[in-house]
Amino acid sequence: MARAPLLAAFAAPAVGAMVAVAAVSPPMHAAADASLAAHMVQHLVLILAAAPLMVLGHPVRALPAGFVRSIARRIPLARLGRRHLRLVAVAAWLIHVMALWAWHTPRLYEWAVASPLPHALEHGSLLLTACAFWAAVFSRVLGSGGAVLYLFAAAGQSTALGALLTLAETPWYPIHATSLATWRLTPLEDQQLAGLIMWIPGGMSYATVALARLGRTLRDGSRAVTSPHES
Repeated sequence: MARAPLLAAFAAPAVGAMVAVAAVSPPMHAAADASLAAHMVQHLVLILAAAPLMVLGHPVRALPAGFVRSIARRIPLARLGRRHLRLVAVAAWLIHVMALWAWHTPRLYEWAVASPLPHALEHGSLLLTACAFWAAVFSRVLGSGGAVLYLFAAAGQSTALGALLTLAETPWYPIHATSLATWRLTPLEDQQLAGLIMWIPGGMSYATVALARLGRTLRDGSRAVTSPHES
């Protein structure tokens, strides 16, 4: 297999890094501090745009093969069997979901909004765990069927969190009560909007990738069945 050209190998990760920087830039950061809905957009940009782009490229293919093999021998993960790598992928899913839900609990969320260091920790943990999640999706470790289930499970948890935020009868995050005055939103309305963003665009993003993966699997299976007859 020919190695990918250097530019093509690093293009997607570079774009992903730029998207991540844009998501935490001062204008977006200020909006996220003022509004839960803006904060939710910021999180989804990191999780659903920046992270998959950062792991979508194949920079390893642009490196000398001997160098790659020498590095791989030093990485314990590279020596794991397929079964163990699947367990790593499941762990990546669980850790990512736990991070997402944990940072939306009222105490941790308000802690992050009120102080720069935990806010940076919040963004960093969401981005890194999302990178691990998407790396598992794009790898061959899970198989086609496993990747589809993996993605639909992610869509389900995103929908559940969004629904809880949207259908809550009282606001969870009083910290935005003052800052929302210029947005002409009440804290509950802001929370409902944030929940809808997580529920619909968030859940649909995972489901769309899952359906695309399923469609490709079905097409490949159909070609495999028909090709012997055609020959």
